[in-house]
Amino acid sequence: MRSFLVGGEVLATAEWLPDRGGQYATAIQVIDPARLCNPNDLMDTDRLRAGVEIDRHGAPRAYHIREAMQGDYWMGMAPYTWKRVPRETDWGRRQVLHVFEPERPGQTRGKSGIAAILAKSKTLERFQDVNLEAAIVNAMYAAVIESEFDHAQVAEALGTVKEGSELASAILTAMAEYHSAGTVRFDGVKIPHLYPGEDSSYFVCNFSRNRCV
Repeated sequence: MRSFLVGGEVLATAEWLPDRGGQYATAIQVIDPARLCNPNDLMDTDRLRAGVEIDRHGAPRAYHIREAMQGDYWMGMAPYTWKRVPRETDWGRRQVLHVFEPERPGQTRGKSGIAAILAKSKTLERFQDVNLEAAIVNAMYAAVIESEFDHAQVAEALGTVKEGSELASAILTAMAEYHSAGTVRFDGVKIPHLYPGEDSSYFVCNFSRNRCV
């Protein structure tokens, strides 16, 4: 079942083992479909497609199975050796069980069920990161204090006319002193008393995850 879900096909051979001590001599040997390939990794031809040998009508005649996986270096020359297994014996006994769901006429190999989602799975991690960032941004807020006074009016209110950094420093100092004196509290919560002409505004990110679905 796992082989069918991952690779889209199941490959097995019927073996005759009279000395195994069981009630029946027939045994089913499950084989990794990755071992079903063209001998010497040759290109496909009109009679050989991805390890499946076919006749002129497109019906399977034999299967070329690699003796071991390519990464099985401890198997000696087995990864570079292929065994040709006829589809059935001369008297009609099935020798190879190759199960898959063909989608097109002439198809000789199965298609993985997860192949369709591979492209989307590549972006899944990025999608999750973006949603996490969006959740963090959604939990943040920015607050600003809007004032109706311009620099000249503030300077006049302070009783002096200054320019550049001196003006900005004087404005900030006056406002800081004003806000530090605002210690009105209600049930332990501080209630800000804004500087004359100021207004407190809050900005919340309204990002919706549904826009990415």
